[in-house]
Amino acid sequence: MTLKIQGTCDAACQATPRCRPRLGDTRMSSVLHFQEPGGDETSLLTALLGAAAEASSGGAIFAWSNVHGARALLDNPGFEPFLKNSPFELLVGTDTITDPKAIATLEEQQTDWPLLTVKAFVHGQASLFHPKMAWFRAGEELRLIVGSANLTRGGLQANWEVFTTLVVVGTAADELETQISTWIEQHKEYILDLSDPRVAEAVAGNVGYEGALKKAAPTKPDPDESKAASGTDCLVAEIPKNRKDRLGNSLFSQANFSQAIFESFFQMGGGENEVLLYHVAEDGSLGELESRQGKFKPASRNYYFELGAAAGVPHSGTRPPVGVFLHLQSGAYLYLYRLPGESGYAQLDELLNSLWTPRGNQGRRVEVTRDQLAAAWPECPLLSAPEPDA
Repeated sequence: MTLKIQGTCDAACQATPRCRPRLGDTRMSSVLHFQEPGGDETSLLTALLGAAAEASSGGAIFAWSNVHGARALLDNPGFEPFLKNSPFELLVGTDTITDPKAIATLEEQQTDWPLLTVKAFVHGQASLFHPKMAWFRAGEELRLIVGSANLTRGGLQANWEVFTTLVVVGTAADELETQISTWIEQHKEYILDLSDPRVAEAVAGNVGYEGALKKAAPTKPDPDESKAASGTDCLVAEIPKNRKDRLGNSLFSQANFSQAIFESFFQMGGGENEVLLYHVAEDGSLGELESRQGKFKPASRNYYFELGAAAGVPHSGTRPPVGVFLHLQSGAYLYLYRLPGESGYAQLDELLNSLWTPRGNQGRRVEVTRDQLAAAWPECPLLSAPEPDA
């Protein structure tokens, strides 16, 4: 949900020397966003990508970050053009959550993007370093994003958060940017390079998981209680061969879908958006976060994205692999695929046959509930996989 407020300078403001209004100039606009889990349109990630799209410079200050949050923003295809061409200064706190893996990830990102500067805030006081803000400059306009969320996957998209996007132009924009620079200069003794030994010492005991901040339930937990990932909506779909490697072997790493599936199940309005994926291994463990950009194939009228775990795996025989996707409450997806002859393939094939209504030459794809998947294939690793860290 969003609430917009726009305003121009009033008579009292125009009477001051610091105000230089121009005819018809809107001096400020503000949009209040309420982020809900899985809501792409009002997520902090969407706001950051939109603000960076036309910016020539920017920066951000977050109380903490973790691996998934750093990658979700800095590895995002929608943020890469900005990082490639524009300076971006990122400052992260070290009091909690930010762990050694996060620092290592940020160091790697800094190496990959010469215009990216990442520093750590280490102050050693009893009080908590807790700001969350970002700013982007585009000409005379400064876009300021301030709210409750940190640079984690939860903060960017999966948590309940609130933030405001404030757009200021002209002299007011210059003054706000100066105020930020002045604050950074005043506290430079606490702002350290990531390689500084004091940074490693500060984050050594941090856990990197925002869920650790939640209070424990007042009742004693059941040791047999399932800790499986959230979500009830699943998609079972054939993955056709789509290209060949240098040896002529057919590959299937591009998962193709109709526009209806792309927009309803994967919630990718218009098609050209990000989808977040975790591959589930045979033992139920999760792979690394995959941030994929949805793309459109004019020739086939299909939409597709890449499956990292299937990269380089040959398409086996004449029967297509079958993929299974679970939509999490956070908005991300767990997935696995099965080749003909592998465990679960026969069960998935039978499920598709029982529910699929043929439509021309389309591959078989059916949306099912978690319970339907469990009934068809009780041992499916997707059903017992854990919730990804925020």
